Amino acid sequence: MSSTTSQTTVPNFIVPVDLTKLSDEQLEVMVEGIRNRRMKSLYLYQQTEKLKDEAARIKLEDTYNKKMVKLAKLLETTNNYLEKLELASNEVRVLRVQLGSDPMP
Repeated sequence: MSSTTSQTTVPNFIVPVDLTKLSDEQLEVMVEGIRNRRMKSLYLYQQTEKLKDEAARIKLEDTYNKKMVKLAKLLETTNNYLEKLELASNEVRVLRVQLGSDPMP
């Protein structure tokens, strides 16, 4: 059911239709087809938005996880430096005590 010109075939959905010549049933079928295409487009749009939101959430989670790993490493490094600082401080205090000049009685 395609209209044919001298060189090309044009699909029916492109050929203009005289709406005044259609029956109520034909008009209803046309409107239902338009409604269904519109709903399908809306559904596809909504699914695409969900996928985009999910991708953004995954990206945020990935960034969060990387930052948490970095924070854990920094905390471990800081803890190691604090242990070294405490050890050095205690060694200096022991030496002061041995020298008899401990400022903390």
